[in-house]
Amino acid sequence: MTSSDCGVPVSTASHSLASMIEARALLRPALLPVFLAVVVAWVVLAVAPMSNFWVMWLAMAVAMMIPSATRPLARAASGSAARGLIFSFGYVAVWAAAGIPALLILRAVTWTPTWIAVSWIVAGAYQLTPVLRRHLTACAAISFHGDPLRYGFRQGLRCAIACGPLMVAVSVTAMAVPQLWLALVILVVMTAFICWEKRSSTTVRARVVSGVAMLMIAGVAWAVAGNGAVAPHGMPGMSMSSH
Repeated sequence: MTSSDCGVPVSTASHSLASMIEARALLRPALLPVFLAVVVAWVVLAVAPMSNFWVMWLAMAVAMMIPSATRPLARAASGSAARGLIFSFGYVAVWAAAGIPALLILRAVTWTPTWIAVSWIVAGAYQLTPVLRRHLTACAAISFHGDPLRYGFRQGLRCAIACGPLMVAVSVTAMAVPQLWLALVILVVMTAFICWEKRSSTTVRARVVSGVAMLMIAGVAWAVAGNGAVAPHGMPGMSMSSH
């Protein structure tokens, strides 16, 4: 057995969706308030329009990123619900700050299918870089010195650097998909992927393969997309154009 970066021991032979997300770690008594916050965030994503950037971004940070950080979360909590919430606040605060450059990027581009494909090419290329590998390793490391807020800030920064390009690509894709249910499927799949790539048992080669696959799929999408415009569903809270 080995310990997943999402916080629950799993068999090294198991590659199921459950072992990727490891949501059971959030069912520990001390982490139940954080678990409830994750559930609420998924409900928000299910009922709120994907057009409101800040609602979507913050809900994604809680719903998608906290399940990938349950191992350091459990370490910071050390059996205390209050400490777990303090860690989560620091962690999500970093992602909230990361939303500012993400919003600037989203508003700087008119998100046609071609540009959405480009965002995935960038995310796939980033998967191959030493910067991503270094920060994913840092995400897996548990070096805690007693301050859950500071630890949350640090882990949030590491994760934002490692997963920022991917989250931007996921955001523009979710906002462009006309069916809400399909956008939710994309978010669930990417949550599983993020948890998988943060596992200590996930090899560098596996991450490289995932990056190459992402590049190939995005490249094909770019080749066939042309310059067709995409009509994001209902955008009262945020414009995906530069205007």
